[in-house]
Amino acid sequence: MTGMPRGHVRQGQPVGGGVYATFRPARAGAKLQVLLDTITRHQDQAAVLLSLALGCWLTGRSIAELI
Repeated sequence: MTGMPRGHVRQGQPVGGGVYATFRPARAGAKLQVLLDTITRHQDQAAVLLSLALGCWLTGRSIAELI
């Protein structure tokens, strides 16, 4: 990262994840499977939470326009 300001983080895919998956594909696959299972189990809760947040934001915005 020569020529980059101190503390600057390069955008894009992290190199560490790609290197890890290259040298330990079975372990990386197992970790990704755990992540996928967690996302699948909590998909309904996430949809409800996002809908509730959107509803609250829209309600607040409408109230602000009325005032």
